[in-house]
Amino acid sequence: MSCGFDGNLSQNTPTFGFCSECKTKILTTRLNKHLQKCPVIVNRRRKESQIFFQQNINCGSGVAKSKSSHDVTPEYLSIFLKKLHGMETQLAPFLTKYEPNTHESSDESESELHPASKDLLQCTALASCLPRANHTPSLSSGNTLVEMCAGRGSLSAAVMKVYPFSKLFLIDRRPYRFKADRFLRRQCELIRLTVDLKDLNLFSMPELVNTQVTFIGKHLCGKATDFALRCALSKVRDKEKTEFAGMVIAPCCHHACTWSSFVNTTFLQKLGFDQSDFPHLVRMTSWATIGNSEKRKMNLACSSDTESMLKCETNAMVQACRILGIDAMEKKIVGRLVKLLLNVARVLWCKEMGFNVALQEYIESTVTPENQIIVVQ
Repeated sequence: MSCGFDGNLSQNTPTFGFCSECKTKILTTRLNKHLQKCPVIVNRRRKESQIFFQQNINCGSGVAKSKSSHDVTPEYLSIFLKKLHGMETQLAPFLTKYEPNTHESSDESESELHPASKDLLQCTALASCLPRANHTPSLSSGNTLVEMCAGRGSLSAAVMKVYPFSKLFLIDRRPYRFKADRFLRRQCELIRLTVDLKDLNLFSMPELVNTQVTFIGKHLCGKATDFALRCALSKVRDKEKTEFAGMVIAPCCHHACTWSSFVNTTFLQKLGFDQSDFPHLVRMTSWATIGNSEKRKMNLACSSDTESMLKCETNAMVQACRILGIDAMEKKIVGRLVKLLLNVARVLWCKEMGFNVALQEYIESTVTPENQIIVVQ
């Protein structure tokens, strides 16, 4: 590990530079001392020494770099869209549509709700879906709950108000303020892990021995959904003393998916989409929220790759859409279809792993356009 410095080299004046890791301005003569206590280096070493850390364990076996994509000409886009619409009837049976109860009707339009109210509605709706995944007759206090991309833990708080769990793991790649941890610690044993899902070997944790594990997650952005699926399902069959009890996760921000991390590129290739098509495929998912600035901002807020969202539509794609006369309504239909395609691919991967799995809408699309969940039993 080294630090980079820049400054005037002189025998008469002290030489200063900036640490390439923590960007601290420091004397060159204090380099060795700084390297021993640089907070960035110390924090990284501490994370890598944890028992649950295994670098890139959930990244998959895909190539690291994507091939250069095709130029988006009107001819290419026309063929691309025909291919998508041709598989619409094939994909539709996989998705169970949302059916609201009569008591859910309200005078206030859900589209006009405050974002905080929408978040609460989503957490409550996801919590109500948990019994569909957990195969036990009741969610007893002997179970362990694992929330992936937990953030402040609001989803777990909604679950714990209804279903008791004896242990709770909250996993996120960065720390948060104003968490729900104080409430959750009064309900159960709480363990919070600060680690990227791609590096998480969860079943190495001794706390999971002789327990049933249920996984939940809301807004797992882009490739985080693929990391979560591998983390939860790839190794659980090998752990005789750990029982998989179910999983409910809501994918989000499909524009941030990558070919190298996606769990089921084989399915996409069978449908005629190769590695060079994938960047255009994920860009089109942004069309699902076109014309709705509030929802677009909400997507950006939870995205793991904001820049890719802002650059979703290239100039060539915009020009091709104009030439073909593709309007906003057509774009919305295509955007939702691509999101469905990616989620169906994930569902089929789970089935190949030997699990019972379903794809369903858990809330109205007026609350969130990312209203699909993957339920694994």
